[in-house]
Amino acid sequence: VRSLRSTRTSVAKAVKVEATKATKTPTKRPPKTSSRYSPYRNKFEWELATQLEREGIPFAYEGGRIAYRPLKLSSYLLDFHNFPASNIIIEGKGWFRTSRERTRFVDIKASNPDLDIRFVFSDANKRISKKSKTTYAQWCDKHGFKWATKGRIPAEWYDELKGKRDGVP
Repeated sequence: VRSLRSTRTSVAKAVKVEATKATKTPTKRPPKTSSRYSPYRNKFEWELATQLEREGIPFAYEGGRIAYRPLKLSSYLLDFHNFPASNIIIEGKGWFRTSRERTRFVDIKASNPDLDIRFVFSDANKRISKKSKTTYAQWCDKHGFKWATKGRIPAEWYDELKGKRDGVP
């Protein structure tokens, strides 16, 4: 008799659980961009865009992808690109989430040697991981990327972004 009761109880519990699962509405994920900084993904990218606009530099934001080939053909969504008369790409980074993300940029550079990929970090003196002594600045220097820190695009980059070389159009 006990086994029959425990079976009935477990079946009743299972039915209740299934009924509550069916009546729950699925939770929606928030959009990737907040309305406050739209169309940018975060305040950091919004501030970089504001700097470019203030200097009168036309650009495209996340409008293009770049193909690269680590092991298989992949693509990456660019942050700031399409500057006049230049092959410069600016990536705004607070931090790299994984070592795979760092490897991705090395692969992109190897697959597209004509591109000038530059990073603007919120703090280039932070270490790339808790276990590493290497900072973002050291990593960029090692792999041949130009970089800036404190979320500011350096003044000397503006002429290059406008398509001028050494102050000459």
